[in-house]
Amino acid sequence: MRLHSLSLIAAVMAFAVFLNGCGPIYTGIYSESRLESLSVPMSKQQVQDEIGRPDKVMFDDGRVLTWRYKLYDRYTWAKELALCPITIIYLACIFYPITEFSHADPPKGADYYDVVFVDGQLCMWGRAQAISGRKECAAPIAQTSRPAPPLKPLVLASGVITSGNIDNYKVLAVPAFAEARNATGSGAVVADITSTLLLGTNRFTIIERVRLDQLFEEQKTQLKSSDERGFVASVGKLTGARAVVLGNVNQWETRTENNRNLSTVSLSLRLVDVDTGSILFAGQGTFAQPLLAPPEQVAHGILNHILGKLLIQAGILPSGKMGFQWKIMHRSGIPRAVVTALETGLPAEKSGLKVDDIILSCNGGLLEKQTDTCKAEVGHEMSLEVLRGEERLTIRATAVDRF
Repeated sequence: MRLHSLSLIAAVMAFAVFLNGCGPIYTGIYSESRLESLSVPMSKQQVQDEIGRPDKVMFDDGRVLTWRYKLYDRYTWAKELALCPITIIYLACIFYPITEFSHADPPKGADYYDVVFVDGQLCMWGRAQAISGRKECAAPIAQTSRPAPPLKPLVLASGVITSGNIDNYKVLAVPAFAEARNATGSGAVVADITSTLLLGTNRFTIIERVRLDQLFEEQKTQLKSSDERGFVASVGKLTGARAVVLGNVNQWETRTENNRNLSTVSLSLRLVDVDTGSILFAGQGTFAQPLLAPPEQVAHGILNHILGKLLIQAGILPSGKMGFQWKIMHRSGIPRAVVTALETGLPAEKSGLKVDDIILSCNGGLLEKQTDTCKAEVGHEMSLEVLRGEERLTIRATAVDRF
């Protein structure tokens, strides 16, 4: 009987150890390192053979196709292994890795990666946030049925906003833009995109659209009867905003050509001081030709450039671009600034910087938290001290024009 009990205990322990290995194995298999097998050119079937079917199709207009994968950081398996006792308590991989218990989306340790195809051929891939909005490919795609659209919109922008007065306008209201003819709802869509981009800078407080709409309904007569200066002053008084972003959707069209949807969007906006009614900044933009993308995506590209010029003029963004992204990640239990993405053809990649390099210092300063700055103005040199494996390197590159 005693031997039988010991055998049963041994069997249970062996089963627990078996289950315990599922978390590390799962996060090891579904690691971002899978993407290392990708190269250009590859077909959709070849990509599937290498990294499996996507978790979600994010975009497909017949020419451009974006697949999304949820993958884990390279060393998440080590964290899973360290959490073995907890993993056993929670029945191990019956519920997948312990990181899946996070309420975050994606869960802790995981991130979303996009793989983009053009005309059925692999174009570019990387972290979703790193390639969002990019139009260029990792390598030229041969024999496309249509010339590649321009990568940048045509934008004109100027104003009196500066780094010296930007802090006076931290609270902004962004009412719905004036809509284009026969494009109901376009003004609200563009205002929402504008609000999202401004919020992403972590420098502004944006009055919620729900609150704005409610106030507009309550003050309908007053607001409709006033001129622009009166309207801006009323919005400021009602919301506490220091400036109001007003805008026009001048064109918002989609037409079908050879079974493909082509979008044309033209926008203008201005930032107005609520006290004086003076224009602090004004910009307008469009693409030189229709794009194979939804109008919302085209509008995002235009607004990103217009607001980018605003942020540069206000000293929030540098005028130069290096083409790499980093975030604080734990390496051997120590928070480190790790390079997470590189843009093809830009100075960081050309200078030899690589994904997974650890940045020890940037222009002589340490990067200890995500809000630390690592930037350079156009034409200025950036110096990075990096750790690659056991090797310490100095990488220097000159920033190019952001726009």
